[in-house]
Amino acid sequence: MSQRTHTLLIDSRDRVNPSLTNTNDCRLYVKPAITGFTKVELLSFSMPLTSYNVDSTNNQVYFNVGGSDYTASITEGSYNVCTLKAELKRTMDLVSSENFDIWYFFLHMGNQHKQYRCCITWFHKR
Repeated sequence: MSQRTHTLLIDSRDRVNPSLTNTNDCRLYVKPAITGFTKVELLSFSMPLTSYNVDSTNNQVYFNVGGSDYTASITEGSYNVCTLKAELKRTMDLVSSENFDIWYFFLHMGNQHKQYRCCITWFHKR
């Protein structure tokens, strides 16, 4: 039995109903259809924009300093590690009488996963 190879480029920007679906949960149609295969292999994967997407469902940060509760509202948008850190500091400083120092450090979580841990310290404004 002979083996055939067909390379297919799939791009989530070409999804069905792009105005009604999002790029991480969508359906793509292959045209023309490829038939007669028994194996599919993913050769590569590219995710060019890695950002923290903040919207009205996840933009609230609740925190307590010295027994007082605060809520900081992060501006909706797309952030990377550096810009999210700055926005988090800005909003936490704004709603409290404190000055926060925020930093991230990278935790290696195996060959395929990355995780960042956020550390926040504060000192009282005088």
